[in-house]
Amino acid sequence: MSVMAIESIERVIKRNENIGRHWFSDGAMSFFKSRVSQTAYLSVDGKRSFFVSSEQGPHGPRMYSVRVQDHATGGIDTVGEFQEFAKRYNAHKVAMALADGRMKVTDKVYHTLDGQVVI
Repeated sequence: MSVMAIESIERVIKRNENIGRHWFSDGAMSFFKSRVSQTAYLSVDGKRSFFVSSEQGPHGPRMYSVRVQDHATGGIDTVGEFQEFAKRYNAHKVAMALADGRMKVTDKVYHTLDGQVVI
C-alpha cells in the first residue's frame, strides 16, 4: 500500500504567484465565490498537484471542481468538467485517484487504469 503525498495549498498558491498569475487573488476568489481545499495531492512523479475548488453562482448551489497545477509552469487547469461534483468528498476522491495514478482523464471522461469508465 502506498502513502499519498500531500502539500499545503500555500505552496500551490506561491507557484502560481511566482509566474505572475492571479488565480488565487482575493478579487478572483471573491468574484467567483471560490473556496479551495487546504490540501493538494502530489502526483506520483512529483510534477503536478491536484486540489479541489468550489464555486457558487448567484442562484445555484455550491459545486466542486478538481484542479491541477503543473509545477513547471505554475498554471492551473480544470480536470474533467467545471463544477462537476455536487459533493466535496467525491471531488477529493477523484483528485486523490488522479494524483496516485489510479485514474486518468481523456476527453473529460474518467478512466481507471484498466480502461473502465468510472464517472
